[in-house]
Amino acid sequence: MTAGRLPSESIPGWEKQSYTEADVHAKLFEPDMAALGYPARTSTEAEGEHFLEQRRLAVHRLRSRQERGYYDGLYLIGNSPIVLCEVKRYDAIDSERALARAVDQLKSYAVSGDFASPPPFLLLYCGKPELTRFFRRREMAETAVATADAYELLPDVWSWSRVKDAHVRGRFAEEVVGRERLLEILLHHLDRLEDDLRAPVTHAVQLVAAKQPPGLLTDFGGWLQANPAALARVKTLYERKLAEVQRADARLVVEEMVTQAALNHLNKVFFLNLCEDRNLRGFYRILREFLPATRSETTPTTAAVFLTLLRRKIRDQAGHWRTEEEMAYRALRADLATDVREHVIEQNNWWQLIRVAFDLAEEHFPLVYQDDAYDYFQPHTSTLAELVYDLSTKSFGGLTNRHVGDIYQGLLSSRRRGASGRSGRQRQQSKLGAFYTPHGDVEYMVSRLNLRRDSVVLDPCMGSGHFLEGLYNELLDLYASEGYSKSDAFRQVVGRQLFGADIDTFATSLAAIRLFLLDEEETREPPNLFVHDMLLHSPERPGTELFSNEVLQAEGRERALAERVVGADPGVDALAPIDEVEFDAVVGNPPYGARKPAYKVPVYRRLYGRSQGDLAAGSVGTGDADSYSMFFANGVERLREGGRLCLITNDSFRSLTTHAALRRRILDRCKIVEILLTDTKHFEGVSFQFAGMAITTLEKCSDAQARSDNVMRLVDYVRDPADFAGPPPEQVMELRQAEYEALPETPFFVGVPRELFEAAKRSLRVRDVARGRQGLATADDKRFLAGIGAPASGLPRVIDAGRHRRRAGRAGGRDRHRQASLGPLRQGRGLRRVLAPATHRRRLVPGIGCGA
Repeated sequence: MTAGRLPSESIPGWEKQSYTEADVHAKLFEPDMAALGYPARTSTEAEGEHFLEQRRLAVHRLRSRQERGYYDGLYLIGNSPIVLCEVKRYDAIDSERALARAVDQLKSYAVSGDFASPPPFLLLYCGKPELTRFFRRREMAETAVATADAYELLPDVWSWSRVKDAHVRGRFAEEVVGRERLLEILLHHLDRLEDDLRAPVTHAVQLVAAKQPPGLLTDFGGWLQANPAALARVKTLYERKLAEVQRADARLVVEEMVTQAALNHLNKVFFLNLCEDRNLRGFYRILREFLPATRSETTPTTAAVFLTLLRRKIRDQAGHWRTEEEMAYRALRADLATDVREHVIEQNNWWQLIRVAFDLAEEHFPLVYQDDAYDYFQPHTSTLAELVYDLSTKSFGGLTNRHVGDIYQGLLSSRRRGASGRSGRQRQQSKLGAFYTPHGDVEYMVSRLNLRRDSVVLDPCMGSGHFLEGLYNELLDLYASEGYSKSDAFRQVVGRQLFGADIDTFATSLAAIRLFLLDEEETREPPNLFVHDMLLHSPERPGTELFSNEVLQAEGRERALAERVVGADPGVDALAPIDEVEFDAVVGNPPYGARKPAYKVPVYRRLYGRSQGDLAAGSVGTGDADSYSMFFANGVERLREGGRLCLITNDSFRSLTTHAALRRRILDRCKIVEILLTDTKHFEGVSFQFAGMAITTLEKCSDAQARSDNVMRLVDYVRDPADFAGPPPEQVMELRQAEYEALPETPFFVGVPRELFEAAKRSLRVRDVARGRQGLATADDKRFLAGIGAPASGLPRVIDAGRHRRRAGRAGGRDRHRQASLGPLRQGRGLRRVLAPATHRRRLVPGIGCGA
């Protein structure tokens, strides 16, 4: 039966021969199970772990058409059946046939349908160790109909602690979940959550957007009306989302809020599961014990567990618990259990219970479980219950820390397509310009920072924490090389040296989870992570009032715009402790070309705009059109002297005229350590039509001569991150930084032969000999290219210029499409006669290109 000696073994066999089934139960079964740590026969539901005996299996009786159908015992945790027991007379199963029949009977009870989910363990007991049988379910399907074959025979009876450990952490689940399977599971439940939340979110938007509330309110709408603080938070959330989508489209706002609310619930429940999977007990079990009647038999146990948690918290707070206090508590519990059952459980109000669970978890993980307006939107009870049960049947032993970040990327890129072709989360990804960095890029960029053991480092746009993990690993190695323990290193790095920020609350919670998973010594050191807009402040420019109507009006903004400004979110926009730190290194993958919320457009313009008015107001003048250019400027401001910045961005900043001021600021404040060009092929979901990517490493330097003499390392296109550290020699060029200063608008050329570089410095420009401006650029030749009389390869639509001229003539217009000008284009002889009227053709100088 088990490796240790049990009480029943001390009773002589001749005495046990005369035992009835009741004797076996009382004199053998109960002492043996007590020795293994199982709850006593006299245990009650109020204790959370208890024993039930002799219950009728109604479904089994109906299906089998037999009068019998009682199990002899059932061990439970809360409402969850754990070990189903069948006790036989001492000599009742001596024959193989009788043993087989008893086993079949026990398994039929388990899979009869009387249990919402079949018990994970079965025990057949008669008092003889050699005939005792203990079974475990091979896998735990949530809704699938189980069969007797789902159970496997174990060599001995497990102790109660081992059974609980397996139940809580899913060890009996055969399915080990990897990245792809986990994404499949989470996406399924995300869709279900979104479907549930669409109605309450839509109703809430109707409530806060209208001047007068709807005539007919749902229960949720009535609750919001009765809770002014909650209504105000939802209104603020709606106004901010309306500003972010940049046009008054309530449908888009609803979809954004639906997806964010669904991710909020999904992430919190999933993380509770991870806590249990890593021995942090007490959190996820809360959810399992609070499941409503749709999944298990609801009894006063739920209320008792709820109140027992309260007692435990009071005892932990007070440090002691006197006898009279225990008696008073038990008397009060009897009254409160009825109230909780009647007003919470029987009303199926699991939403209140799960919020209690989240409140408890917030004490340890505030970044994941911080109170949020999205918590007000409640999915259906059955949907959350199915999520909890589904996760409880999976083992996460094969889930690595890197997979946590992959979950975020997968949820963003694999969303189901809605009616508009993209889900709310896809639109948000586009809006935020959010794409996440491959592991090889992270390792290489961290290696370029020249970190010391005590370096203080920042990722200003951390996403789900890819760079934070890379920085942690690098610093941990430095601590280990000097003999520090892993626990001391974790406390120092996570608590004092590693900083991260993002404007996305879901990304921030996943970054916190990532660092939690790295805490192998369970130090519980809180990380320095912020839901924060890093572009609004820096140590060089102390925080000021950025969002007031008075400030905007004083700068000449239209009053209408000022009145539409949404108030700053204290948790995102206000000055934070992270804004007062000067960093040894800044690293990250900033969003590309992200659209900005309407209420922040004038603020970003004042901080980064290039107009004379913006410059006079204190702007750095690097431009506010592309978000990544603002991260360049802001990141340099956050560095100490000699600190390094390494960003991976779109490479268009190297040459476009619109980024000339950014290049000028970089040259005036930094040494360019390296520019490495790569492409987007190893980035999931990223593609730039006319640009590649650049990994740019800068070092802050106030010495102009040192900057001028600095030798830059310029690496032409390297596609495989494995080759970043050792590219082919022919793709590497070294150049003094002063060389960039010699070119107008200081383009950052990479991969240009030195001969061409020198020739470019000596060559004439079109602007030196002619005046001109760029004409219409549509990037859509197939639609707009005109003047070709015959079909051309690759152009499905050809415009007949002659017919266009005739139409213009009939309308009295002047024919500007002279045949003489269009001829050379038709004949493929060039563009010069098309580009300019005959009277101006003398200004075109042969051999000079059109670029400035």
